[in-house]
Amino acid sequence: MMLSNFMTETIYSKTKFNFILFTCLLYSNFHFSQQLVDAETPSTVKPNGIDLYGDWQMTFSDEFNDTEIDGSKWWILNSEKSRNSRPGLGISNWFWRPNNTWEEDGNLVLRVQKYNANTMTCGSVNSNNRFEKAFGYYETRIKIAQADKGTHTAFWFQGDNMFNIDGTGRDGAEIDVFESAWTGDYTKSVIHIDGYGSAHEANTKRYETPGLHEGYHTFGLLWTPDVLKIYYDGELKITYSDPKWIPQVPQYIWLSNGASFGFSGDNFTREPNGTLTHAYVDYVRVWELNDYTCINPVKEAETTEFINNGGSASISNNSLASEGKLVRLQSDKVGDEIILKNVCHPANGYYKYDLSTFSFSTFGQYQASIELSEGVWHKFDQVLDFYGETTAKKSEKFGAIYLEAGNYNMKFTVVGKNDNSAGYSSVFDALEVKHSSEFDISFLGLENIDSEVIWSSEAEDGAYTGANALQNCNNASGGKYINLNPIPNKSLRFNTINIEEAGDYILNIDYMTADNNNGIGDVCDGNVLNINSFNLKDNLHIYPNPTNGKVTITVKGFTKNVALEIFDIKGKKVKTKILEKEISEITLSPVLTEGIYILKFNKGNKILIRKIILKK
Repeated sequence: MMLSNFMTETIYSKTKFNFILFTCLLYSNFHFSQQLVDAETPSTVKPNGIDLYGDWQMTFSDEFNDTEIDGSKWWILNSEKSRNSRPGLGISNWFWRPNNTWEEDGNLVLRVQKYNANTMTCGSVNSNNRFEKAFGYYETRIKIAQADKGTHTAFWFQGDNMFNIDGTGRDGAEIDVFESAWTGDYTKSVIHIDGYGSAHEANTKRYETPGLHEGYHTFGLLWTPDVLKIYYDGELKITYSDPKWIPQVPQYIWLSNGASFGFSGDNFTREPNGTLTHAYVDYVRVWELNDYTCINPVKEAETTEFINNGGSASISNNSLASEGKLVRLQSDKVGDEIILKNVCHPANGYYKYDLSTFSFSTFGQYQASIELSEGVWHKFDQVLDFYGETTAKKSEKFGAIYLEAGNYNMKFTVVGKNDNSAGYSSVFDALEVKHSSEFDISFLGLENIDSEVIWSSEAEDGAYTGANALQNCNNASGGKYINLNPIPNKSLRFNTINIEEAGDYILNIDYMTADNNNGIGDVCDGNVLNINSFNLKDNLHIYPNPTNGKVTITVKGFTKNVALEIFDIKGKKVKTKILEKEISEITLSPVLTEGIYILKFNKGNKILIRKIILKK
């Protein structure tokens, strides 16, 4: 919603001059004593469709359920001079007028009127000198005015110092989250910097907005020191990450209707004088963080506190590194380690990591660990191999863990070297901390954990007997499955499985079951579970895994009275049981929450460890 020109804004500022002292006194009182969170905003309300990771607090809201607009939060705008004309629509003059703005039926109403043959009047409010903040998550729910009447609705931000010319928006910018200036199901976001004169620059990005012209929709702006992200109905649409375009100073919120600039025609001139259309704002809500550094998932090693045990660690310049610097560990033996301290994890949930590093001929192999509590380290399974014939950028992925929000120390320990490596050293560029609030086996990369597939087959490719054993099923991986319900003379056999080396192997069998308790039902309907069921290593079977609450454990080959201890991923013991039979059923839910658990089986001097995934 680009300002028409500097003169218009100057005149508007002069209009406020007579009230400047009164305004400052009011602002001081409102800032410190008035509650800027609407009493009718539910205390537990969250943004529509997105997760805010970290300790976000609501600091401003208006549900517009009063009989009048709250003057402690909003200016109602009154233009003394026309804003930019829209000759393509026959609009020579248009103004914001206070009588086009009011509250009604839980909405802020922004009316658009045809005043005469070439003049439009509209409604607009902003939070200038009421609520101005740098950073946060800003959300509004709006039903836009009819764009085909020659108008557009906008949700935008303005900075007091955006007229300062420095080639960036760091000292203030106009941020247009959306402007409904087009009649199609799309809109554009724009960032304007360095005023509106010859130095003006703009960064425009179009995005799709299905259903925009019908009903209410939410628009969100996530603004941190590093990024601007724009959301439509909870879906991320636009990202600005170039520091040039990201303000670092407080800005104020603006809601408006205005004359459209997105098309031409007689959409305005053909209408009679009077009301053309209305926009309805259901609410505005703002959440803030005390510390925005944690929300950035990429942690630069050189700006993170680190210590080393063995070897020598230092910061080095490197033009190929993400910020031109990295941390180098000069190591000469197994056991040397480097610890990145207080790595921020912004929210409860599941984590995995991506380490940006470099390969070289003298680099070794490492294993990562995370300190769950003082002196208690969880070691990740993956071995990180930094070896390479030449210097090259490299990404090493590791992890699969549930953590509560907080700062954790992360350790990288030398465990050996590649057969071709001449040493044990390494470099650490940046660590990307990846988070998911919901359990997602594909996110965690657990589909093939600790396994390498050496043979696989569809069941229908084996040798099977029995009438109607082969059945069609859209839910089956190959469109067919073998039905081995307990009817005589049905069997399935694979005769040509070649294993090159003797040893212990894991056999995963994907099977299908109806969602019932008696095993009878249509496995091809909507209630089907596809599960990796059997783990045959060491005659210990746990299935299904993942599970939604109950697992069956068989311990054939063990004697009776096997002690089972279950630990959560942080090492806390959560359940114990004596398995008195070779086949036992264990109930994990509802006592345990979703996550990864460690099962420890103990019989005499023999201990077996297994992982299980609980997904509700």
